Amino acid sequence: MQCSFEQPRALRMAVRLQDALCALLLYAALWGAVCSMASLSALGLVPLVPGGCLVLLLVAPRTKKWTVVLSGCAAALAVGLILLNTAAVQDGAKLLLNRLFAASEAQQAYQYEYFAVSAADPLACIRTSLLPLGLAAGLVCALSCRGRLRFLAAVLPAALCLLMAYLGVTPGAGWLILLTAAALVLLFDHSSADVVSFGGRTAAMLIALCIGAGAFFVIPDENPALSAWDERARDALALHTLAEADGTFEPEPETASSAPEQEREFYEEETTSADLGGDALHWSRPLAAALVIVLLALLLFVPAIWSDFLKKRRAKSRAGFDDPQSRTAICAMFLYALRWLRLGGLETPNRPYSTYASAVGQIYSPELQARYEAVLSLWHEAAYSSHDMSDAQRQQMHSFVDDVRQTVWTGLSRRKRLCMRLFSSL
Repeated sequence: MQCSFEQPRALRMAVRLQDALCALLLYAALWGAVCSMASLSALGLVPLVPGGCLVLLLVAPRTKKWTVVLSGCAAALAVGLILLNTAAVQDGAKLLLNRLFAASEAQQAYQYEYFAVSAADPLACIRTSLLPLGLAAGLVCALSCRGRLRFLAAVLPAALCLLMAYLGVTPGAGWLILLTAAALVLLFDHSSADVVSFGGRTAAMLIALCIGAGAFFVIPDENPALSAWDERARDALALHTLAEADGTFEPEPETASSAPEQEREFYEEETTSADLGGDALHWSRPLAAALVIVLLALLLFVPAIWSDFLKKRRAKSRAGFDDPQSRTAICAMFLYALRWLRLGGLETPNRPYSTYASAVGQIYSPELQARYEAVLSLWHEAAYSSHDMSDAQRQQMHSFVDDVRQTVWTGLSRRKRLCMRLFSSL
């Protein structure tokens, strides 16, 4: 038997609604980034609507059983669509990759080998392939809201980053900001969240949006004049390299007047480079990029590591609750309840536990004092007797722990609640 603390119904609904919206935002930002890179129109995004509906549908069930059933149906539907239209789905996927290759060639000099496609209507094939792909992505986004599967919220952005690095193409800045914010919020498991934690998730999403937006303002944009000068320099270098390889390159004879002229051209080129900002920003670009990467890494990984550390400490504090011997469980629950009472202001000097009863009545309520005196006798019996305790007595102590925790938590200030959520092992 494990001690569990229920959330208020309104808070549970708010957390689930936030999970659903963040999963839908992750799905929309992911496909929005891909379609932005592939230059697909809004009409081509229509087959992705069922995947977004699937995200909301899979987040709705409260029980794990219905989630598994709906996930299995969605996976079977995606596989069935692929099997029924195998040729069209393959052609659509190839056409989508060809569009990404074309976008990459427009940004760099690398030449790709395009996939051969025999489809008569390319857009129809792309829409046919987007339907099962959207369902599969929607399934992954929805499952990223479920407990231990939240790491999937980081897998999808990582896959997109690998695609961007391979192709050398980036989507719009807005899609990347939304994708980062949604993934950041979904990475945290708040199955036992309270109001402070719920507000923290919202604050984390806003911080991610601000950092992402600031990155695009801090990092300078591409300078067209400097890029054109760089292209001309690379073309001239390529021509000289080719001429030397063919053995047809002949250096021009030096003249007496060429030295001052070359010196003048050198200073003119240096001045032009400085005017274009070629040297003024050489240190700020990698510094800004490194700063953004470090901040995002801290936001993504440090809270997750700290949250896992707190979960292990809290599980260790409640380890005795699951003991098969009721005597051991009752003793562990009573000591755990005393820690909560100390947190609420109860002073516990080195005296017998029976002397704390009057202080419990003064700080909290006479009803809680009466319950404390009742469970104190249970603790004495469990700690100093040799016979086993009944399940009813164990449940009585379990109920007392729940009431103490709820009473103390209600009386805490917002600052103490936040400190409890961030640092306490209770």
